[in-house]
Amino acid sequence: MINKIILGIKSCAKNRARKKSIEDTWLKKIDTNIFFPVFLVGRKGQPDCLEKNILYLDCDDDYVNLYTKTVAYFKWAFYNSDSSHIWICDDDSYINCNIFNKYSKYLEYDYSGFFLYGMEKINDTSGYTSGCGYCLSRKATKILIENVDEMVSLKMISLRKSNDILWEDMLVGDTLNKHMQNLKKLHIPEIYPWSRCRKYDNLLIGHYVHHSEPNENSKNKLNFYDSMKKMHSFYYK
Repeated sequence: MINKIILGIKSCAKNRARKKSIEDTWLKKIDTNIFFPVFLVGRKGQPDCLEKNILYLDCDDDYVNLYTKTVAYFKWAFYNSDSSHIWICDDDSYINCNIFNKYSKYLEYDYSGFFLYGMEKINDTSGYTSGCGYCLSRKATKILIENVDEMVSLKMISLRKSNDILWEDMLVGDTLNKHMQNLKKLHIPEIYPWSRCRKYDNLLIGHYVHHSEPNENSKNKLNFYDSMKKMHSFYYK
């Protein structure tokens, strides 16, 4: 049983360059006395298996089905740890461990991250955090894994009409908003979902670090390794 706060990094088998860029930068600085970081990779049809710093999950490994990996991860983390909270982030996110290692405010909340369009659930574009980095309490994780299948079924009906995909971060938020009473939320402004490869003195988590321009669709992209190293140089000399 793992007695540390698990940090799942959403990855896939083909994203070796992203994994390497993280291993050579911020992962070296994370406090492993507090956190247990693992890369999440899908291996459908095979049992969940932790091999070194890779957690293989019985789920698809493509982007369209990322929600299945997220759900599988939270289930694994809930049943294989006794931690009070569970973190998850993207493999194009940069974590500033100078702040992250000491940050503890989330320990008082059930659902913490950067709420993109407001913390309250008003419509289909509000009440959930960016998937670049968020945290659930153990209580919230239990509510999620017990009720997420129902939410998936409901969403699949509407998605057939819109031809959209099921976004994992929205799925988590929608499930918790519907099924967890007195859900305690924490908006963390130090998480920058669209930071790109730029320095912010108060940054906790940055996202899209391989983009050097404000427009995420810009062709002016850095390769993952160079961009992660550049981000790292902003905080560690």
